[in-house]
Amino acid sequence: MKLHLHLFTVLALVLVAAVASPAGEEISPRVVSPARVLELLARVPATQRVQDEGRPGGWERRAGAPATAEAISLFAKNEEVAARLAVYAANEGGMDLSARGDGGSALGILQLHNVPESLAFNPLYAVPRWLRLAAWSEEFCGKKGNLPRERLAALASGRCDRGRRLVHRREDIVDLVLGRRAPGEAPLSDGVEGRE
Repeated sequence: MKLHLHLFTVLALVLVAAVASPAGEEISPRVVSPARVLELLARVPATQRVQDEGRPGGWERRAGAPATAEAISLFAKNEEVAARLAVYAANEGGMDLSARGDGGSALGILQLHNVPESLAFNPLYAVPRWLRLAAWSEEFCGKKGNLPRERLAALASGRCDRGRRLVHRREDIVDLVLGRRAPGEAPLSDGVEGRE
């Protein structure tokens, strides 16, 4: 009887672990498969420069791509969010799970700050953490008057008044990845000329 109770407890713990991420986030039913995330990564250009839009970056073949695609597929609520995560993972950490940037203070595929390496280097933690930071940035920068395509500025640069062009350009790349426009076609811009 005790053996059966012990086995039941172990099975219950395994089930709980399968339903919740290491970050304590609930994992919703997959809307985007890991294979689809890899397809989205394959559409992310090699660089963020407009002239490179037709040149794939090969991000889907990088060592960190399978683990990143798995995490994105678990937490992205729709294909647009999955594409945005793919664009940021490719351009922030270069699909390197143990990437270090900003003098060593930004860690992992999504270049998280103030997070232990053991967590930042784990996409199952990094992706939901990034999503929470993105939601905060969108709300905070929206209140500061940033245009919709500039509202991730605080996430990318630490402030709403910096990095607006960068995040605006990344939104243009999200449109490209989702097939909303072709390489070289004018971006679906809401106008950031003259803005930082």
